[in-house]
Amino acid sequence: MILNLQTLMSKADTLNFDDERREALLLKARDCLYQTLDRLGNDKTHPLNEQLRERLAALETELEDGPAYSSGKCPAHPSGKY
Repeated sequence: MILNLQTLMSKADTLNFDDERREALLLKARDCLYQTLDRLGNDKTHPLNEQLRERLAALETELEDGPAYSSGKCPAHPSGKY
């Protein structure tokens, strides 16, 4: 799942998608992360739980604030790497 997110973000940056297409990819990535979070259920101790929440927060910020990918950092990955 996280690999798919990185792939989507990489495609958005590499192919210089227009804002509408880029936003669609970000929304798709966000939906995938929420689905994964739902599948974890109420297991707050699962190692993915914190990572998913951090990446969701980064995606939400990206969607609200507009493109930050021009900085060369992936907003959905803690290291900033694609």
